[in-house]
Amino acid sequence: MLVLLTTCEIAIGCDLNILTSTCDVNLTHAEKDKLFNEARRTVQCLVNNAHHHKDEYIDQSDKRNAQKRNDLFKCLVREVQVHLNMNDESCPIVQLFSNATTTNSSDFDCILCFLAQFHEALTRDHLCKTSELYLVQLREVEYIRKSLNVTDSMINPWVNDFLKINNWGKFLKGSTESVGSYDAYIQHSVIFDSMVNDIYAKSGGIPGVVAVGTVFVLGLIWNCVLLKILVMHAETRNRILINLTVSNILNLVLNNFVVQLLGSSIYELYISLYLCLVFVGMNIYSMALYSIHGYFSMQSEGPLCDFYKLRGDKLLALLSGLIAFVAPIRLLLFEVSVRSGHIYMLMIYVFIPLACSVMFGHTKTRTSNISRGLTLVYALTYFPLFVVSISSFYTKSQDHFIEPLLLIYLNAFLNPISLYLTNGRFRYHFKRYLCCQSVEDLSYM
Repeated sequence: MLVLLTTCEIAIGCDLNILTSTCDVNLTHAEKDKLFNEARRTVQCLVNNAHHHKDEYIDQSDKRNAQKRNDLFKCLVREVQVHLNMNDESCPIVQLFSNATTTNSSDFDCILCFLAQFHEALTRDHLCKTSELYLVQLREVEYIRKSLNVTDSMINPWVNDFLKINNWGKFLKGSTESVGSYDAYIQHSVIFDSMVNDIYAKSGGIPGVVAVGTVFVLGLIWNCVLLKILVMHAETRNRILINLTVSNILNLVLNNFVVQLLGSSIYELYISLYLCLVFVGMNIYSMALYSIHGYFSMQSEGPLCDFYKLRGDKLLALLSGLIAFVAPIRLLLFEVSVRSGHIYMLMIYVFIPLACSVMFGHTKTRTSNISRGLTLVYALTYFPLFVVSISSFYTKSQDHFIEPLLLIYLNAFLNPISLYLTNGRFRYHFKRYLCCQSVEDLSYM
């Protein structure tokens, strides 16, 4: 009886109305496209708290609102403690709530929506229906944290343990009838719906989706034709450009709805992130090393010139692949701070390749026009992909996430166009294969 009265008293005191409209407290009626957005806002909030946005320029109304949200956090924790079986001390989540801290932390506000969702599922006996969706959100938080190098030391210890998906496995397994961590169909459905709605919203509705689909299909066709041109014709064959084209094709093949839908529960999330960085890095360094290759190919003096002209493109193609495979290792295997991780990404994927392209691409060589075209495509796609994405985490806004999928598609779409516009040989073969023109027809043009 005492427990029942305490529960009712706590429930009355927990005012969920102060939560923003973006938080779907009841996951049984949640809009699936909002799940990933909530994960993004959570990580953005944690990053903001780790930097200069903790207590700057907070007026009295903001302080009162922050105090209300902090009181709501404590209220929800107390009510969760009442409903949990505190006898199961072997469960990490039970231990976490039994040792809940009473010290205020700005990080508590970041997970308030997650805590309210857990509280709602626990008090209304919805865990069986909502555990899959809840774990999908936590998985996305872990993915974004790893990709942005948001380390454990930057976050409040209690919040850090709350967000660790491994801590929830035993609890949700014991609270539901499912044997696995969560049902694959539900996970696939959430991921697919989130990706579709994200593209739909950021591309401008149905016309934008049609445009993105057109860019994807044309980019895939053009890169396959380009690969055929590079492999089959000696006058255009270049291993560095083959690397670039293969990376374009792999980026398109591995970054689409179907593959991500099928592979979402097959591959570890860090492996998918690693592969994405590998293929993007191979594209970037193929662009940079092609400028270097054009410069050294024109050098006529020195004992190594003949050797370089014979083997240079093979060596640089191998180097671009090696850099692409090695560069992400530091970000994914070693714990680094957000700031040092961002500096590392800017140096590896922006400043170094861009400096190589500018320094060696300005020289008048046979391949300089191609180098400039590829550099321009990089400046329009992968440069904002890294610079804008990183810089957005040093602002107060939580809605600056740039859509990488659109820029990856655009890069693969524009690279064949740049080769078509900057080199007559590529133009000749593109017309031959895409326009079905014979050699005799092209000879008169």
